[in-house]
Amino acid sequence: MKVLTKYPVVSQQGNQYRIDAWEDKWGAAHIEVFEYLGKSKLFKRDKFKSVYGGDEYGTAYDASKWKYNYVAMAKSQVAHYENQLKNTEREIVDSNNGVVEFNKWDGKC
Repeated sequence: MKVLTKYPVVSQQGNQYRIDAWEDKWGAAHIEVFEYLGKSKLFKRDKFKSVYGGDEYGTAYDASKWKYNYVAMAKSQVAHYENQLKNTEREIVDSNNGVVEFNKWDGKC
């Protein structure tokens, strides 16, 4: 199977991505998410950064179980990536709040 590419893919949060989908020789489907970075300054071409998926074993899909529905696999991959971003942001906020509370603490138990 050749690589399938779709751009633009717009998430529910309004972020733009490019999606590449392909199958490896064992029949596992791989969906790679590329974040759109804008136009390059020199040649005015679209720039992308791979942010999720690709050759990682954990992001491979059993294509036959998904009935070769690459749209559903791509939507799942984008949603998973954006959920991961939300969780990371939440952890950063919680960590910062913990530091602030620790600094305010008077040391009494």
